[in-house]
Amino acid sequence: MMLKTINEQLDKVMPLITPISVVIGVLLSDHLMDYTFLVPWIFAFITFSGSLGSNFKSLHQAVTHPLPVFIVLIILHMLMPIWAFGLGHLVFHGDDFTITGLVLAVVIPTGVTSMIWVSIYNGNAILALTIILIDTLLSPFIVPYSVSLFGGGSIEMDLGSIVIGLIGMVVLPSMLAMFLNQATKGKIQYTLSPD
Repeated sequence: MMLKTINEQLDKVMPLITPISVVIGVLLSDHLMDYTFLVPWIFAFITFSGSLGSNFKSLHQAVTHPLPVFIVLIILHMLMPIWAFGLGHLVFHGDDFTITGLVLAVVIPTGVTSMIWVSIYNGNAILALTIILIDTLLSPFIVPYSVSLFGGGSIEMDLGSIVIGLIGMVVLPSMLAMFLNQATKGKIQYTLSPD
């Protein structure tokens, strides 16, 4: 019960914790580099815990009704880069590197950390996982094309590392969580994550 209360309090201040954590990470990066091996495991745990309420039926639903996925991908890879490019020209007129950086910041794949927000606000975990999966698989094509289109430069990405990271941080943990949810008829969600 105490853990549930602490979790609820942390959920409320998460919009404050997130930017503070980014600043701390940047300022203390030299001291934290030795712990980067933990990052994939932490993201895998986040994906696993966020997927405990999902099952293969909800995955089938997300795949067979792809309109929400298409809408999100259009927003992420058409509207957001145009917005970043326009805003960059307004605020950083003539600074091509900063403008390209802004575009790059909005076209990189939507991260596993999205699962934190989906879990906190009881969103559709399967839809989020589907978007993360598709977005990451498309990123080796979308990111270089966007940088070329908006910045006139080029960028290379290691597709193999991206796919391996995706499998370890998203696919396997989410499949394991869905399997456990299905096998226990939903009881695992309340056993491991009582809300």
